[in-house]
Amino acid sequence: IRVMDFGMAVQSRLPCGTEIRYFDAVGKPYYMAPECYESRDEIVNVVAPFHAAPGAVVFVRHPNRAFEVRLPAGARPGHWCRAQALGYAAQPFDAFAVGVCILIMLTHRPPWDEAKFSDKCYKYVDWYGLPALYQKWGRVMAPDAEQVAVGLTHADPSRRLSMQDALDLPWFKDF
Repeated sequence: IRVMDFGMAVQSRLPCGTEIRYFDAVGKPYYMAPECYESRDEIVNVVAPFHAAPGAVVFVRHPNRAFEVRLPAGARPGHWCRAQALGYAAQPFDAFAVGVCILIMLTHRPPWDEAKFSDKCYKYVDWYGLPALYQKWGRVMAPDAEQVAVGLTHADPSRRLSMQDALDLPWFKDF
């Protein structure tokens, strides 16, 4: 099977190698990664995560959305700060969409309407995990397929599988 859709094809890096970040939400809602619902503001108020250092790029959660920011130099873990909103990178966004495609092919339905915390199914997945949602629906997924789907649809783009990492997993060895 080959799945291709170049309707929203974009450049992911500049010729010098710098990653390009985008701010406009594109695509059908259930394929869109959580970070694409980014604030349109350049600066956002966030609580600096305990694991992050000043200047770090981190994934933060707000009540109805989640996105990546760069923490300011004076950020203190656990305290509010004004951070630079970073938009999203194309490759992790695309990996998420491929993960949703795989889930739809395996289960014959999208797992959520939107990857936002205001969506009941997405919130359930965020709290309990994707396998719990499918178990609740009475669906069973093969462990190797589950590993790919969970890895590609991880909320945090820095922890999401790259496409190459997904292709290296056992589920793809027979293809």
